[in-house]
Amino acid sequence: MKMFKSIVLSMVLFVSLHANQKVHWINNIDTGIKIAQKRNIPILLFIYSNDCRYCLRSAKNFSVGELNKVLSSGQIVPISVSKGSSELFKYSFFTNIYPTYYLLTGDGKQVTSPLRGYVQPDDLAIYLKKFIQWYKNSSEKK
Repeated sequence: MKMFKSIVLSMVLFVSLHANQKVHWINNIDTGIKIAQKRNIPILLFIYSNDCRYCLRSAKNFSVGELNKVLSSGQIVPISVSKGSSELFKYSFFTNIYPTYYLLTGDGKQVTSPLRGYVQPDDLAIYLKKFIQWYKNSSEKK
């Protein structure tokens, strides 16, 4: 019986340690930039519309699978801002397609063209991993 309890406890611990982590979204670009600068990591800016079904679908994908692992890894600052936010104008992030993803340096500068529209979660995870690695390599050269 002890052996059985031990196996069950091990299984519970394994599942809880490997369960999806909560992604801590920042809802303010200025705050996200300060965090990214302090930690010397890049930023994912997710711009959404409340009435966009693909934005909702994307948001659900953030909490599962490989995309969740990337976003909750602490290697990138995830910022989520609704369309029409004055911050978007302040930083000149313009779009009329939702969702839109911007990849930014730690100081908030745009690195690539934005990803516009729905992106498959596995594709976005791969893209973010490559971006994070590029950012690490370019930061080490400075």
